[in-house]
Amino acid sequence: MERSRAITEKAFADVENRIRNNPNIDEKEKARLIEEVQKDKDDAIKQLGPLGWDAWIYRIAILVLGMAVIGAIVGTIWLTLRGVTELPAILLALGSASVGAIAGLLTPNPGNR
Repeated sequence: MERSRAITEKAFADVENRIRNNPNIDEKEKARLIEEVQKDKDDAIKQLGPLGWDAWIYRIAILVLGMAVIGAIVGTIWLTLRGVTELPAILLALGSASVGAIAGLLTPNPGNR
């Protein structure tokens, strides 16, 4: 699946090629139009936000949330081994919320089908 940035760049590249290959536009006007298209492409990519062009955001989020889940599991085991019979609610909430967040990030968006 292509990322939003790649799709945007392809669309603007197609427009640039049409301008370059159009014999009815003089060279000075072509240069102006191509410069304008490139500026619009940069603006469109900025509007995508980091989720549209940076795959590392998801990787970092999954890593941090996974560490929170592991921390909750280790904390639960450690408290149980120390003889604590009632686990703190925050520990359970943190682990549950992290698992839910990971599931939400990894579930495909129905709008992308």
